This record gives sequence, C-alpha cells and structure tokens, in this order.
Amino acid sequence: MNEYFHKGHCLVMDNFYNSVTLTRFLKEQCGTDVLGTLNRRRKDTPPDIKALVERRIKKDEIVARHCSKITVLSWKDVKLVSMISTYHNADTAPGQRAGVACNKPLVVHSYNKYMGGVDLKDQKLSMYLLERKRDLKWYVKDFIRLLNISILNTFIIYRSNSQDHSRKLTHREYRYALAKALSRRHILTTRIRPAIQLSRGERLDGIEHFPEHEEIDDRISKGRVRYERGRCVRCPALANKKRTESNVKCSKCRVLLCIGKCWRDYHTQEMLST
Repeated sequence: MNEYFHKGHCLVMDNFYNSVTLTRFLKEQCGTDVLGTLNRRRKDTPPDIKALVERRIKKDEIVARHCSKITVLSWKDVKLVSMISTYHNADTAPGQRAGVACNKPLVVHSYNKYMGGVDLKDQKLSMYLLERKRDLKWYVKDFIRLLNISILNTFIIYRSNSQDHSRKLTHREYRYALAKALSRRHILTTRIRPAIQLSRGERLDGIEHFPEHEEIDDRISKGRVRYERGRCVRCPALANKKRTESNVKCSKCRVLLCIGKCWRDYHTQEMLST
C-alpha cells in the first residue's frame, strides 16, 4: 500500500472538497484513487451515515457502507470522524491515542500518514502569510498563495542540499535573503533631477515659481504615468507636527510642497522655522 501511494496514484483530500460524486468520477473516469475525510451532509452520502447521531455512537465503534469500490466509513474517536476511500475497507490496525493502545481503521492510518505533509505546509506558512482580505479577486489570492508555497518549497530544497549544517539559514532568514537578492536584481531606476540649492533672495523673488509634477520611470506601473512623491519640506516644521506627502514640486526651487499654506510660506517667509 505504501508503494502504491508513493507512486502518486491517490488523491488525499479533506472534507472541503470531498464528496461521493467526485470520488466516483475520479475512480471510474480518471482511474485515480481517493482518500480523505467527508462531510456527512454532502449529497449522495449513504443515508445510514447521514442519519448517525454522534452521542449515540460508542467509542471506537465503526459504521461503514460500501458501493462498488467506494467505502464510506464513520468512526467514533473523541468525535465522530467520517472518511471516504476507494482503496480501503473497514479493516482496523493497532494504533495509539494519547499514548494508549487502540485499534484504528486503516483508512484513518493512511490519512494521518499522507495528509501530514499538507498540515505541515500550512503550519510553516502560517507565520508568513502573504494573502490579505482586501485582495477581493480570487485569482490574485490564488497566485499569491502559490507564490508563497513556491518560496517554502525552495527553502526546503535549500535545506536539503546545504552541506554546511552550521550555516543553514532559518526560514525567516531565508526569506529576508531572498527578498534582498530579488530587490538587488530588479531594482528600479528613476530619473529624478537633484534639488537646486537656491539663495534666500531667489526663493523669495516670486519669479518662475510654478507648481509641476515630476514623472518617474517605473517599470512596475506598466505604462501608467507616475509622479515623484515625497514629504513636504514645510509640513514637519508646522506647530502641530503634521507630516504629509505631496507630488507637487516647485519648478524653480525643486522641492516638494503642499499647495496652500506650505507653498505660500516657503516662498514668502524670509526665515523658515526648522
């Protein structure tokens, strides 16, 4: 049985995806065996399994129904567990529960063994989630999830191929190193003119001080126009310590300013407070 599973001919799924209809289709049409937990409320689940009342089932009791090559089984552990398989029957094998010997169905043994990789993957990714609820488009979430899994897979390959065990990076260190390497390789080049140092007289002369936007070359924007943006040079000096960002620049002074009080004070006050 182990050899059969290792060859990849069996899908191990949880109850979010599993159903009797899907299992039958995969077995009969695709020749693929299925193993996993089952939601008893799903359509086409055997009525005897659906009608089970958990509090009336004794501990370690097994209720199984078979149809062709499909077995649907419910087993009372701490709670009632329902399984579906095309490769098992209701046979049991010795196992342990909290260090105490007990008999478990073979389908439960196989599920715990081969589903452990998925659980371990979720555990390792739980501290480094890239998905966010604000990403409403499902395909964006799927892409980011697959990207995160790819990073985890490369970390596992790195750990297995690294010869120097004393210098192996941790998961967090590996992600930092990967981010730094990618940022160095794909760094954005911007063409921003340096700020011009003007004397107080030129700053206050009132000639050719026009607001403008400074376009930047950004490959990520994919053709959209983007402007240089930064902190207003006057806002941090205000009494309320207000700090804002602006994309409006003085054409002569070459500094970013908020339109309004900041612009007026910068070009009229002889002594600027700091």
